[in-house]
Amino acid sequence: MTLGAVSVILNLLEVRKPIKAKKHMKKFLINYIPAVHEGQVNSDDKAYFYRVEIDEQFANRSENDNSAGLAAKDTESGLWKRFRFDGIQSAVAL
Repeated sequence: MTLGAVSVILNLLEVRKPIKAKKHMKKFLINYIPAVHEGQVNSDDKAYFYRVEIDEQFANRSENDNSAGLAAKDTESGLWKRFRFDGIQSAVAL
């Protein structure tokens, strides 16, 4: 994913001043190449689609990277997942 594409995603995630202090999560369809999918190593580098509600970015402190990816709640399973920016192939706002 290019730096420009990451910037667009980050701009879409910008939190606007919420009404009544309610936190709003943004919904996206993410096409992602995970290292592991459903407990199995993704040795074929296959991409998968995830419908998610994005909450926040996360850092990779061991690599001194303040913005390595984002955390999101999978709307189908309800589980929280982390997506590294270098694995995101595309993200479409829903």
